[in-house]
Amino acid sequence: MRRPDAPPAIISLVPPLTRTSPNSAARNAGLALALGLGLALGLLISNLVATQVAAMLVSGMAFMMPVLLLSGMVFPVESMPAILRWISMVVPARWYIAATKAVMIKGLGFAGIAREFSILLAMFVGLLAASLAKFRTRLD
Repeated sequence: MRRPDAPPAIISLVPPLTRTSPNSAARNAGLALALGLGLALGLLISNLVATQVAAMLVSGMAFMMPVLLLSGMVFPVESMPAILRWISMVVPARWYIAATKAVMIKGLGFAGIAREFSILLAMFVGLLAASLAKFRTRLD
């Protein structure tokens, strides 16, 4: 049932996050890690550029197309040439999509997505550390 004060987009996100299943903890942890990774990347971009317009251009043009093409969301990673498969390994969305497919389609839990989860966690820590280091230098 739809609440009259909540927008439909928010309501459509609530049931998958609140529905309990054996793999819901893995799904929610992966989602939280992917959101944190996106925030860390945004923080790094905002520390590297001078204006908001430049940050929007960098994030839109430099990251949107590679994420769409190399993440496996549009084209399967397995059917890409070898060089593109190697490049796609640094795209965080590739690992998030692989983990989401494993959880949602195969019904796997944390044990099934441990590799993807650890890669995303390493990317998150690396991006956050780089953005905090750049932030400190920018303050000085």
